[in-house]
Amino acid sequence: MKLWIDEQPYSPADFDSIRRLSLEKSWLVPVADFLEFWFSDQTEFKTQTSGSTSSPKSTHISRARIVASAKATLDYFQFSSESDGMILCLSARHVGGFMVLARGLLADIDVWILEPSSKPIPENS
Repeated sequence: MKLWIDEQPYSPADFDSIRRLSLEKSWLVPVADFLEFWFSDQTEFKTQTSGSTSSPKSTHISRARIVASAKATLDYFQFSSESDGMILCLSARHVGGFMVLARGLLADIDVWILEPSSKPIPENS
C-alpha cells in the first residue's frame, strides 16, 4: 500500500516525511496527524465535526469505531488491493477524509492524496 502525493509514492508508516512535506503543503497536516495516530497505541482520534449542520465541535472517535466502520464499507463494496485504489480529495481533518485513509490502510489499497477541492479532477482530464 502506498500513499501517492504529487505522483510520488510514500509509505503510510513514514508519516514524518509527509509531515515535512506539509510544511510546503499545509493541507497534508491532517493526513500526517491521522497516520501518526494510526501507527501509535492511542485508542481515540481527536477530530472536529465539519460544521455542515451546526457549529464545528471537537470530538473523539475510538479506534474500534474507525476500524469497524472502515471494515463495513470495505466488505460492502468488496474492495480489492489487486484492482482498486482510492482518491482522497477531502480534508483528512474530518471524518469523511480520514476514513478514506483508514479504508486504504486496512485493505492495503493505494490512496492518491489530492489537495482538497470542490473540483479535484480537471474537466479536460
